[in-house]
Formats: sequence, C-alpha cells, structure tokens
Amino acid sequence: MINYNRNSIKKILLIKNDKIGDMVVSSNVFREIGKAFPKSKITAIVSKSNKSLIEKSPYIHNLLVLNSSPKGYKQIKEYLNMAMKLRREKFDLGIDLRGSFYNILFLLFLANVKHRIGFYHQNFSKVFLHYGLAKDRYSGKHCVPLRLELLNNALGLKSTNYWPEIPTDKEDEKILNEFLKKNRMKKIISIVPDASYEEKQWPLERWNALIKSLNKKYPKYSIVITGRDENKIDYLVKRNKKAIFPKPRVNKDLRVVYLLFKKSSLIIAHDGGPMHMAWASKSPVIALMLKNL
Repeated sequence: MINYNRNSIKKILLIKNDKIGDMVVSSNVFREIGKAFPKSKITAIVSKSNKSLIEKSPYIHNLLVLNSSPKGYKQIKEYLNMAMKLRREKFDLGIDLRGSFYNILFLLFLANVKHRIGFYHQNFSKVFLHYGLAKDRYSGKHCVPLRLELLNNALGLKSTNYWPEIPTDKEDEKILNEFLKKNRMKKIISIVPDASYEEKQWPLERWNALIKSLNKKYPKYSIVITGRDENKIDYLVKRNKKAIFPKPRVNKDLRVVYLLFKKSSLIIAHDGGPMHMAWASKSPVIALMLKNL
C-alpha cells in the first residue's frame, strides 16, 4: 500500500488506451475509483477505438485520446506532448491499467504524477511506480478481479464489485428500441462473425451453416449479425435473407451493440472485443477460441 492521505487526492488520472476488450475488462476500475473518491476530478486517457465504451461514465470528468504503443518519432512526440500537458495538471494519483512502459514513463513519471500505481511487464518499469503489480500474475488469476486487487492493495480500498460495466444513457436506449420496433424483434440471437485477427477467424461457410441451422431450429428468433467487416457480413446476409444487419447508427455504436447483447437470448462471437462486451452484458455467450488459448 502506498503512503497517502485520501482527502488530499483531488485529481486522478486513469490510463487504458488500448483495445475494446481490454477496456471492457477494466471498466470496473473506473466505477470503483469514482465511488472511492467521489470528490476527486477524474481524467481518463483512452484510445480512439475504446473511447465510446467509457465516455458516458458519470465518474469521468475529462477524456483524452492517445493510442497505445508509439512506433515512431511522431508517436513518441505525441506521448511527450501529452506528458507535458498532464504535468501542468498536477495529478495526485495516476493508475496505468495497461502495464505499458511508455504509459508508465511518459504519462505517469514524466508527467510528475504524485502517486503512481499500475501493472508492469518489465521489472525496470517498476522503478517508476510507487506500487506495481506484475502482469505475469495473469497466468493464475482472471484479469477482471485482478484489477480490483491492484486498487485494494495499493490504495487500501475494499472494493468487491468486480463486474465490468459499460455506461449507457437514454439516447443509446432510444436508438436500440427504434431498431427493435422497426424490425419487430422480441427474441434475438446475436451473431458476430468477424474476428480481429485472421488466425481467429472461423470459416464463413461454417457461420453460414450455423445461421441456417439456427433459423430452422428457432424460427421465432430474429438473427442479428453485427461486426466491423461489412464484406463478411454481406456474404452472410445475402445467403440468409431473414438475417438482419443493423444500419451503422446501431452497428457502429458500441454502447448500442452492448444494449443489443443485453436483450439477446444468445450471443455467438470470436474471442475479442464483442465477446467481452457480450460477457459483460450477462447474456448467454458462446465464444469461439483458438485451440492453443
């Protein structure tokens, strides 16, 4: 546990600037920190791809976008500029949930955050933290409760609600309800056929066969196909006339997709961001995983 006075924590920095699934499994931290420090102003550094998952959070007061893992001079300069910007804010507490050396060095240490905690990959990263938890501990524990272990051990908290949470609002609900009403859907099976990496991709022919089988066995259910790869989705929709592919207003808004999953009787998806969103929704999920995972 770090040596700090909770009443002195006025500004908090949370860093999770990577992928969709990683934000989902870290979303409990945003909620629990907000509850533990209700009078503090919380700033979050997120990525362009995961921003929408957290931007409606009532606990976040400011959002900054910075994509992870700088690979060249331009990106290094962006990290350095962000460090200088953060330095002017004089944060009392900073938490890196990614375990990135660049985040720890630039966004916590060079930003002169007073109390720095987080995960770390390499041992030399730990020297820039006041409290660190090695990421290799993931081998024995699920990453979701491990997030709370970091908070509880480093800050002396007693958080027990580890479940992920994607904040939504009435506008998100309105968009989904209009979609459901227009298509007269009551019972839903959601399908996410595209994978983030080609090695994870289940053959489209098998997805096609699966959808046909579901339609035959469960004729009263609407099959909704979501995802980012419109070519793959178009392939399946053309071969399954009853399947529904939402318009971009629904399909590309991650919060609305999350609400769709909450209303679904079943979600089938590859291991990845949508699968984690489906899991967080507490609906039944079938996840397609690589054999060696």
